[in-house]
Amino acid sequence: MDMDKEPIIEPIDLSTGIEFTCATIAAAVFAVIIVSVLLILRSRRKQKNTFLIVGLSDSGKTLIFSTWVGLTM
Repeated sequence: MDMDKEPIIEPIDLSTGIEFTCATIAAAVFAVIIVSVLLILRSRRKQKNTFLIVGLSDSGKTLIFSTWVGLTM
């Protein structure tokens, strides 16, 4: 092997004071937090005007809904 050649890969100069491992971990944690917040906000927006009536038959729910909307049967 010829040792006189320059290396193909240059080492990263760490004199700038940036630790790339810490920056990568911080970016990953930040991305997870942002995605979690967006998913929570999206799920809350979908459930705004919904409610659940448990224990009623379909005809009972229809009667309540038609009375609430003002429809006559």
